Amino acid sequence: MSFFRFVFSELLHSKRFVFLFLLNLSLGLTSFVALEFLKTSVDATVSAQSRQVLGADLGVSSRRLLKAQEWETVEAVLPASKQATNIIEMFSMVSKNSVSSLVQIKAIDMSFPYYGHVLTSPIKKTNDLEDGTSLWVYPEILTLLNAAIGDTLKIGDKEFRIAAVVEDDAASGISTGMAPRIYMSREALQKTNLLREGTLASYVRLYKLPNVEDMALEDLRDQIFKKIPSSDVQIYTHKNASEQTARLLNYLADFLGLVSLAALFIACIGLTFLLSTYIQVKSKSIAILNAVGFSRQRALFFYFVQFIILIGFGSIISVAVAALVLPVIMKASQSVAPFAIRPTMNFQSLGLSLALGLFGGLFLILPHLIRLYRTNPNQLLRGAQWQKMQWTWLQYMTFIPSFLLFYFLSIRQMHSFKNGSLFFASFVGAGLVLYSLAYGLLPILGKIDLIKWIPLRWALRDITRLRMVTVTGFLSLALGVFLVNIIPQIKANIEAEIQRPAGSKIPSLFLFDIQSEQVEELRALLKKEEIALNNISPLIRARLIEVNGLPFSKGEGASAKGTSREEEQEASFRNRGFNLSYREELDSSETLVAGAPLPNTFDSSKTDSIAEISLEIRFAQRLKLKMGDILTFDIQETPILGKITSFRKVNWTSFQPNFFVLFQPGSLEDAPKTFLATIPKLPLEQKISMQKSIVQKMPNVSLIDVDRLIKKLMTLVEQMGWALQVMSAFCILVGLTVLLALANDQIRSREWDIGLLKALGTPHSQITLCFILQFTIISVTAALAGGLLSLLGSYIFSYFLFDGSWSFNWQVPLLILVFVALLSPLLIFFGIRRGLQFSARELLTQ
Repeated sequence: MSFFRFVFSELLHSKRFVFLFLLNLSLGLTSFVALEFLKTSVDATVSAQSRQVLGADLGVSSRRLLKAQEWETVEAVLPASKQATNIIEMFSMVSKNSVSSLVQIKAIDMSFPYYGHVLTSPIKKTNDLEDGTSLWVYPEILTLLNAAIGDTLKIGDKEFRIAAVVEDDAASGISTGMAPRIYMSREALQKTNLLREGTLASYVRLYKLPNVEDMALEDLRDQIFKKIPSSDVQIYTHKNASEQTARLLNYLADFLGLVSLAALFIACIGLTFLLSTYIQVKSKSIAILNAVGFSRQRALFFYFVQFIILIGFGSIISVAVAALVLPVIMKASQSVAPFAIRPTMNFQSLGLSLALGLFGGLFLILPHLIRLYRTNPNQLLRGAQWQKMQWTWLQYMTFIPSFLLFYFLSIRQMHSFKNGSLFFASFVGAGLVLYSLAYGLLPILGKIDLIKWIPLRWALRDITRLRMVTVTGFLSLALGVFLVNIIPQIKANIEAEIQRPAGSKIPSLFLFDIQSEQVEELRALLKKEEIALNNISPLIRARLIEVNGLPFSKGEGASAKGTSREEEQEASFRNRGFNLSYREELDSSETLVAGAPLPNTFDSSKTDSIAEISLEIRFAQRLKLKMGDILTFDIQETPILGKITSFRKVNWTSFQPNFFVLFQPGSLEDAPKTFLATIPKLPLEQKISMQKSIVQKMPNVSLIDVDRLIKKLMTLVEQMGWALQVMSAFCILVGLTVLLALANDQIRSREWDIGLLKALGTPHSQITLCFILQFTIISVTAALAGGLLSLLGSYIFSYFLFDGSWSFNWQVPLLILVFVALLSPLLIFFGIRRGLQFSARELLTQ
């Protein structure tokens, strides 16, 4: 008991160190813990309402009508107590008088949904749609079409009455968000004449399986998945469907998690400095304990226990603060969530957070304790300077566990080895650049002899002489500013990539579901208005069935457990149908990166000839396809072979018809197909007029208003960017906290110098000003360096992600620089003023 009393007594006599240590540790851990709680909340919310999102227990869907044999295979696996309902989902145009808009049609049976609800005003039941003349519409449709309940809308060849407005849809999360939804009966959809050959529609069958637990559902899903060879048939449980709903939020949580790691990394820099200086102060005490008979191990264990107590207490504080911060983070994330997130905390997240604090703290302590253990007590008793004692290579190696933990957490937070490694390399690389910059500037500052103003001269002298303090403060704040700045820089690149200048080739309208016989009619209609129909591209639905003569593997599909984001994408690509096309030459949005351009004609008269194909490069990498592979596609029971002869890079934000797979011209002309096309940039009035004309003459053709779509994308980018910046601002807060800790440590370690200055008549205000100038110069220089480095970082990202399309956003770095320049002097002043409230007599008489 006396041992622990001695431990707590020692801590109570080091109140300033304890306070700064706990402040740095708890701030560093808080964002990480809060993000863990956010992920737990998302998972719990998704899990709780997953059946309501799907409306059933199990779903089977495809872009084609499944054969009777395939349905027999599915239902042979399911229990006899099953119930089934059929749904058709598709996009189409809806019009009222002269106004039209793209909508998502959800044509349902009267038994939908088995779980959840579709609440309408006035209150309706799905049986009310059975008359085949009624619609339920989302509120946006009333706004877009200037319509009201009771009005008539035209869909395809038929007119329908708005019977109700959907006020709450439990399944709204699975909507694409590209267009508002309309509910109608399947029989009503058949009357519209929209379902033609090649029409892009999803055919869904949902099953209610009473008394079947989730684990059994996964087993049933796996059995069906393995028995159906077609890769274009998706089988999913309510859990799978809800996870897809939350995908965007999960990606946002991944990036927020990286920001929280950055805050933790910055806090660790400050903690390392605090630990080093504290052990330096206590080193003589340890040497004295050794001299009076304490073993070195026992003396070190005494301080080791102190650190464990502090780490444990700091971790508990961080959990408490995270619970308070969680609502703020949830509000920042809620804007991109398709459902209301309920705050949830579980023991797993709590345990992980506490374990991180414990082991992370131990890894930070380890180098200093080993260094102290290897130091001869006689050196310390003779007054050797701790900071100048050389580190051995073994002592440097003790920092490796800390970096390995940071690397592991980077991969874990991103659920991606590739992206986690990229973040780790980028952040550590930025730290090394800033570290080198700091040490490169110090000799230059040391040569400035022209400054006559005493406070500034002293401040610069302290900056150059106290290198560890300077570099620690500079590095902590600069890394925080780097992270806060790089997010709006990358966001500016995304906005520039999507919102091209007025002279770009972004179209006004994107058209799909054009039938073959309608192409010339559409071209003639536009020609009357002197408008070109651009990028006319055939679209052929197909399934990949073989690679080099071997069956194409679907993988484990949606039931794959513990997959990374890359593996999720690969599984998604392996379990889907493909849109094939052909064209005589590459579009302006495509770039050939390997191989030769596709020949203009394919000679089908040769029995052994194989058409050449070009693949999008990242698509090929995900499916592990290489040059020379022979792919076999199934197009309505007809096998078509193609040999990979080139790879392309595609700029998907061009909003032009682009495809993962392009065949050589002359190979697919006889295949059943529909067409895609674009209409170039038009004035608003002409665009509206043209859309009206097309919808009236060809109601089956769907049009996407690209300008409206871009606005939605920009809103989403803005919302995600705001959430990331809210978290990133926490990094600056941590950096400023480290700076404050350094200033307080300087007050403590230089009490004798300060007392001597006061004894010599130096005014208190001048000493205070010297400290403020010292740390303000460090903070402003750090903000400037972090801002400039973020520009370089964003340029590197734009080179790899946006093909060199770099957009410079100078406002944010400038604002942050001004913010830091104004805040840091105030923070330092209020942080050190109490520490300077002592008299020279107090110090000189000690």
